[in-house]
Amino acid sequence: MEWAPTVRVNTITVGLILTEQAALFYGEGEERERIESGIPMSRFAMPSDVGDIAVYLASDLAGYVTGAEIAAHGGGERPPFLGAD
Repeated sequence: MEWAPTVRVNTITVGLILTEQAALFYGEGEERERIESGIPMSRFAMPSDVGDIAVYLASDLAGYVTGAEIAAHGGGERPPFLGAD
């Protein structure tokens, strides 16, 4: 509480991010399409999506934002046990 006037603490929580390793793991086929269909925005996040949030949080535009958790997951992910349909 005493830090808030001078120190802002925020977090970015992420879902699936299309890193080089994720692209190798999920590929370009049906499995990746199945997973992406379970994300409301219908795609993996790109590293730049998360970077843009970090830039915002570091900017004066977020000067009054502290103690926040910003979720960057495209609207959530469907639990695997529910299936893609």
